[in-house]
Amino acid sequence: MAVLICFGQLGLGLLMLALVFLGTLELRKMLSSSGITFYWLLVLFLGAVLTLLAPYTAFNGQILIISVLAIFCRGLMSRSEHTKALEETVFSIFALLLLPFLSSFAILTRAIVVKGDQHDVGLRLVILLFTVTWLTDSAAYFVGKTWGKYKALPRISPSKTLEGFVGGILAATISCAIFCALFLGELSFGHSLILGLLLGVFGQVGDLFVSLVKRAMRTKDAGSLLPGHGGVLDRMDGFLFNAPVLYVFAKLVLLGPF
Repeated sequence: MAVLICFGQLGLGLLMLALVFLGTLELRKMLSSSGITFYWLLVLFLGAVLTLLAPYTAFNGQILIISVLAIFCRGLMSRSEHTKALEETVFSIFALLLLPFLSSFAILTRAIVVKGDQHDVGLRLVILLFTVTWLTDSAAYFVGKTWGKYKALPRISPSKTLEGFVGGILAATISCAIFCALFLGELSFGHSLILGLLLGVFGQVGDLFVSLVKRAMRTKDAGSLLPGHGGVLDRMDGFLFNAPVLYVFAKLVLLGPF
């Protein structure tokens, strides 16, 4: 949080760049364990461009299109067997979308400006994003461990329970409503409840999706950078899916028709 407050847009950009870099390396290691390779150096370069230029492009669409075309061109120049070249191209696009593209929405959210705002609504939204995502993850784990009986999606994540999923949603909804009441008066109570519900659901969907990737690669954790917590990708999963949800919601409510 100190990085967000003290160093502004640049601090968030550098933080996202570091997370994208580490997450891409973890994804590369995880996929390579199953014999899957992708153009990770190109993804890192394009990811850096996508991350650092996010505040200066509309919806990040232009850079994303150019990046995907660059990956297609790299695939055409591959000397690998045809099927392998296609696999490398597809997983390169997958890595680009999962890490740099989704995380760039946090930077776009930070750049949101409301007319007449004197208290940096973009900063408060990003702090809300980190806070609610972390509380959702913590509550889902605690409730699931304490009261969980019914498995949610055992074929993807045997440890996830329906009780934990509901607990995460409740924690997200309540914490979002409290945060908005204290620091985000631009959002009404009703909007804060809806936003909390969305963040609670999609944050856990992100967790399940990364679990699906790990299960497909027969890997328990994406990395070992954080002892007892897995890698950066394990900690970023909910954040990655919540970032675009928050951005779109904030744009619609604060600047759009609602």
